[in-house]
Amino acid sequence: MPELSAPVRVTWDLPPDPDLAWLVWERLASARVLFVEVRLAPTALAGLPGLGRGWAERPGPQLALLAPPDPLLAAFEALGPRALAAADARVLPPYRPELSVEELAAATHRLTPALWCDPEGLASLEEALELARAYGLRSVTLLNPPAPARPLLPADRARAAQVWQARAGPGLEAVVHDLFLARDLGLDLSGYRGCQGAGLLAHVTAEGRLVACRTHPLEIGDLRGAPLPELWAGDRRQRVARDLKAVPAACGGCGLSETCRGGCPGLAGPDGRDASCPGPEPP
Repeated sequence: MPELSAPVRVTWDLPPDPDLAWLVWERLASARVLFVEVRLAPTALAGLPGLGRGWAERPGPQLALLAPPDPLLAAFEALGPRALAAADARVLPPYRPELSVEELAAATHRLTPALWCDPEGLASLEEALELARAYGLRSVTLLNPPAPARPLLPADRARAAQVWQARAGPGLEAVVHDLFLARDLGLDLSGYRGCQGAGLLAHVTAEGRLVACRTHPLEIGDLRGAPLPELWAGDRRQRVARDLKAVPAACGGCGLSETCRGGCPGLAGPDGRDASCPGPEPP
């Protein structure tokens, strides 16, 4: 089976059909995907046996599970301690710093509070930081939200920055997927190089469709009908990746454009520039 020519990270909405869950994992593992983050919606838990079967047969990609505590505990029961000991658990709100979180912290490779980089998600930032402090966790992760998503306004970012400065203790790191929020939090921006969708990043829907990313789900192909390397080598994927790398004309002359390259296309306004962008900056 051919492999991908570059290390690709995949986010995936687990399907409720265990056979489809097994097939998608087989496609991802056979292509030697570097990292798979599996989002566990409450309606998708019936697909866990398929994921467990796939992981047992091909445990290649680094696995992360993304869900509120109860679905994560269901995954713990379905996949077993061997799988969870090698996995990262990303806990979405509502957080419950009770026995369930303690069990997850003890059973998984790494437990991380996570929330979406949108106005609703940031409302839980203080709670996420409190959870991290209570259990001595090393980081919080602020993720690009699923489509359709609302961009962050300056007031949203300012409130988040205030919470971060007041509540983040020493040694706590933030992994932030939104460039403008990361800048307001005072984080290092050297790793930002624009949208990685259809390049080093892809998303798989619960129906098995391969798209550019979960915030900007431009269609690439269908994993039910073709292996991942075939779709990745196709003209459509290459065209989508090229389009997402292009800097919008509205960003011309902006001193930040080579870092953000227009920001998140999934949050773009009519001019193609991320609607959360505060405006062009001097070179």
